[in-house]
Amino acid sequence: MKKTITSFLLAAMLFVGFSAFSQNSNSSFLASTSNPVTTLVENEGVKVSYMQGFISSSQAFSFIFENTIHVAANFSWTLKDKQGNVVYTSPLIRLEEGQSISENSNPKFANVKFSFIPDNGTTINDYRVELTFKQ
Repeated sequence: MKKTITSFLLAAMLFVGFSAFSQNSNSSFLASTSNPVTTLVENEGVKVSYMQGFISSSQAFSFIFENTIHVAANFSWTLKDKQGNVVYTSPLIRLEEGQSISENSNPKFANVKFSFIPDNGTTINDYRVELTFKQ
């Protein structure tokens, strides 16, 4: 009897763990049509905007980066919470003149994370984006 209970608990833990992993890894951002795209910051010709929407059933936001100047921009970006803790730092991104990127917009940027689910009780206003430019 004890072996059956242990086996059942182990199977249940594996199922729950796999389900949680599947939700996080396969869920993509779905933009809300009722919320406009909002600009957060523009620095050295790179404009950072965001859209509100959902990942699975959780409220989320997704960033859009646009090069608004006539030269290429090389930068990385960091998302920080209101305490200044780093939530995410991107790899180096190169945007050509007039180019914009967002989630799933270009396979070249598949290793860049654009969408986030804010912590409970927080909104996009509790986070900030910092751009670091490279030559």
